[in-house]
Amino acid sequence: MQEGLPPKRQAVVDRLRRRIESYRRHQSASEPRYNQSFNGLVERDIQETLLLKQKYLESKAKRTKKPEKKLPPQLDTSQGLHSNSLPVSLQFLHVLSIFYT
Repeated sequence: MQEGLPPKRQAVVDRLRRRIESYRRHQSASEPRYNQSFNGLVERDIQETLLLKQKYLESKAKRTKKPEKKLPPQLDTSQGLHSNSLPVSLQFLHVLSIFYT
């Protein structure tokens, strides 16, 4: 490296090198734990999403078993309503059904 540095400046550079090395060791030790935790969270979110999808499909199946009632004119789907007129929760489930079916 630069051996021609004055002693005072060399001490500063050595401290900085030790500090950077300490940060590198910490990063190397923490990264596997972070990845493991993150993967666990993603897996849990997927399981929760699948559970919600299953509950939705079960409730949808129960609704279809009931006698059908004529929808009020503003909710009649044959009039070509767009997905924006659906409640937000149903729009979210629609988006999930696109990704998981």
